[in-house]
Amino acid sequence: MATFGQRSLPTAGPQTPDYTGTWRVTFREDDGNTYPAVGVFKQQGAALTGTFLTTTGDYRYLSGAVLPEGMGLSTFDGNHGYLFQAAKQPNGTLKGEFYSGKSGHETWTAVLDPKAKLPDADTLTYLKKGESRLNFKFPSIFEGGVVEPTGPKYRGKVVVIQLLGSWCPNCMDETAFLAPWYDKNKGRGVEVIGLGYERSPEYAKASARLRNLRERYNINYEPGRGRGLQQGFGGQVAAAAGQGAGLPDHHFPR
Repeated sequence: MATFGQRSLPTAGPQTPDYTGTWRVTFREDDGNTYPAVGVFKQQGAALTGTFLTTTGDYRYLSGAVLPEGMGLSTFDGNHGYLFQAAKQPNGTLKGEFYSGKSGHETWTAVLDPKAKLPDADTLTYLKKGESRLNFKFPSIFEGGVVEPTGPKYRGKVVVIQLLGSWCPNCMDETAFLAPWYDKNKGRGVEVIGLGYERSPEYAKASARLRNLRERYNINYEPGRGRGLQQGFGGQVAAAAGQGAGLPDHHFPR
């Protein structure tokens, strides 16, 4: 039975495993591809909280419980439902399953490692051989306009390229920081271009959602409409920059 506003957790006993700590994690997709992550968990009794950090972002605020047979962490972030389950193995490592949305599934393993960290961010995004700068042209979210970093507005300035989506919770976290940061620092010779990648491939629908986002977060830097998600992240940006794999993402072209 469930009662609104009340959360019932199992009682920790002497056989309840402890999952507190920093873990070096490897996720394995169903096609065999793997990618690194860092798990950070805090356990109080049988209650467990934490998150997973990956090279393309984190899984935000996870909570769950610990039972003698294993642990579970989950969240619904407004767009995705996530469930992580694992059991501690005799050698102290973790082995588990990750479920996302209606059909997403991966397995994961973890080793307790207080020094676990992700690869150097500077090695993840870079200009491909033969490219000297990011050069693209996308439609503005206002009909008839164009967004391009080579325009007069950006000459001689540092330009931050933000890749985002109105459907992406982590993008909202980033935008909540970046919008007031831009207002405070724009007088120092810095500009921001925000490129939105929406679920709808239709310009009118995608642009309307991005205009709502602009109003909600009081965004005063230039917003553009990237490609639809079905066409992949990055588009012309990814053509010049290596390994742009997810949202949110931002680039500092030199």
